[in-house]
Amino acid sequence: MYTYSLSVYRSTLLGLTLCVTVAACGQNEAASRQPGATSLPVSMIEVQSASVPISAEAVAQTEGAKEVEIRPRVGGILLKR
Repeated sequence: MYTYSLSVYRSTLLGLTLCVTVAACGQNEAASRQPGATSLPVSMIEVQSASVPISAEAVAQTEGAKEVEIRPRVGGILLKR
């Protein structure tokens, strides 16, 4: 008895799916229309080119890639430098 791997089944399924998809897309559009179906009206506008300034504003906080904490070795207040 032969045992097929999962990839053989996947390849077969993919091939059949591709064939069905191509066959469905190749049908004549007139044959697929229902008799008596009418087109719906669609509104259109004409596109006009214009120069538009590109700007963006965002509120954020910046942070360094590495954070360093500086701590004193002794407690108290510094009186002189």
